[in-house]
Amino acid sequence: MGKLIYSTTDLETASAEVLEDVDSALVAAAYRIRDNMRASFISGSSLYKRSTPGYAGLADGIVLGKLDNSKITIHAMGDKSVPATWKTRLFVGGTTERTQTKRQGKSIKPYSKGYIRANEAIDKGLAGAQNILESYINTALNG
Repeated sequence: MGKLIYSTTDLETASAEVLEDVDSALVAAAYRIRDNMRASFISGSSLYKRSTPGYAGLADGIVLGKLDNSKITIHAMGDKSVPATWKTRLFVGGTTERTQTKRQGKSIKPYSKGYIRANEAIDKGLAGAQNILESYINTALNG
């Protein structure tokens, strides 16, 4: 149950308290969604022929932004405090195929240098995000 209101003066503090409860539920839900995205990222290592043990550490590049006006972002841009997590964005977004040319006799022939297949961790994590958010907010409002 929410806060009981006995007079009109209680209304002023009630809205601030409700907003604070919703914000804390929003942050808690964002952490849960982020953890789901990280788990999905790690399980996506089978997409790559030669994933190294360091691949799992790249999941730390999926981080939360700052809470601002009851909005929070989850992104895969990396974290300055954790080295090499900037590489996470390459795996989440994927890269285009790189080509290079090689001279063979008198002709120049293009050949592929490869690409990184996109890991769908962010999209998979967002699939159940609405339900997680609603359950956290309902719990915060109803006690």
